Amino acid sequence: MSVLLSWLLLACTSSEPPEAVSASEVLAQRYAEEPEAVRAEVLAIEDPVVQEAAVLAIMEAHPAEIGPLCADLPTGPVADRCERYAARAHLWTSSELQKKRRPAREAAPRAGGGPGGLNAVLPPALASEPDLSGVIADAGTCGASDLVCLEQAAELAATAGEPTTALSRCRVLPEGRTQEDCAFRAAELLTQELADYPRALALCRAAGAYAQQCHGHVLLSLRNKGFLSLDVDSLASAAAIAEHLDGLWREQSPDFALLTRQRWWAAVLVLRPVGGVQELSAALETVPEEIRPLLHVHFAWLALDASDPLATAQALLRGEDLALPPPPSVDSLQRRNLWIGDFPEEELIPAVLMPANLGGRRPTSSDVDMDLRLALIELHSRAQEPDVDAILALTAAETQSESDAALLAWCRARVLAEVAPEHSALAALRDHADARVARRASNGFREAKWARKGTGASP
Repeated sequence: MSVLLSWLLLACTSSEPPEAVSASEVLAQRYAEEPEAVRAEVLAIEDPVVQEAAVLAIMEAHPAEIGPLCADLPTGPVADRCERYAARAHLWTSSELQKKRRPAREAAPRAGGGPGGLNAVLPPALASEPDLSGVIADAGTCGASDLVCLEQAAELAATAGEPTTALSRCRVLPEGRTQEDCAFRAAELLTQELADYPRALALCRAAGAYAQQCHGHVLLSLRNKGFLSLDVDSLASAAAIAEHLDGLWREQSPDFALLTRQRWWAAVLVLRPVGGVQELSAALETVPEEIRPLLHVHFAWLALDASDPLATAQALLRGEDLALPPPPSVDSLQRRNLWIGDFPEEELIPAVLMPANLGGRRPTSSDVDMDLRLALIELHSRAQEPDVDAILALTAAETQSESDAALLAWCRARVLAEVAPEHSALAALRDHADARVARRASNGFREAKWARKGTGASP
């Protein structure tokens, strides 16, 4: 038996903390120095419990390098979990980064309207939510140390609509990320229809630091049950669900109601190929006015590779039938949040969420042409290699009103601080007359800096 396997077996069967820590340290050291050899050794482990322990240890120490190991794992629960962690940025941050996570805050009103961020704490439980706080650990027919069996049992119970049983299995798992992810996954699987929302929400509360993200994934799960097109009937049904969700929260927290409503629509209107401009135009007439900026992103995306993207997007919005080059693959766009929280006075800027598969929020404008411009800026910023020249052109303010010029200068500073922090155009904004612009150009909004300050709202 290898040294690695011996350490892992000891870690999985012993309750003594030093051995578990030592096993993790050995994995971290070896993976850093010889990742291919460690991957081969992990793949050779036949016991799925021990193999999962190895994968978890590597994930904890090297979250950004876990992808190749996930891809090599044989089909099964360990591979599924590995891929799930790798696909969720909020679940594959290391312990040290976890300590720096920005604390969630209550959803609060903004003078400019729109959500202030995505990481708003869940308000107190709805009257229709079951109270799962007293659920105790129960392994059922699984062994108490059989993590794979426990996770599968929790998933089966959730799929069967049994949140109490699902959570009881989760609570046998090691406390912390493993247990919280189990509750997170159970909430996703339990959500089959709108009536499941309160019970899924109760499971999300057991997801600890990930409760807010869990809530967003519950909405995505609900959307996946029948809102995969933009036809008028589907959008009408989506609007009814939005109204129902809003009604659940409106009295208790109007601002969380607004955030939930927008998150729902951001899930329904994910960026994807559609039936064409006519379908988008019909959708634009169907959705509530506050949601139309989400569809403006779709029009902007179709025009992104045209010779004049802004003029093309404007023409598409007018219903003109144009011969266009194919837009970039949705998969080529990064899921990013370039406006995580408000710096002073930024609460005056109207905000709207981006489609859920692009992430984050953006500024918006009641002027449709300006809003298309703002949508294009965000799309160029989410390219694998952001098009800085296009961003500079779109944020040029020579022909804009004073207020629009200030907004575009702020967008230029905010985006360049993230995608091109050494660009001379950013340095030129550090003495801008608008304090919001100068602040962004001087401070940026980088995650590490924000985490050290311990302020703001998380994506």
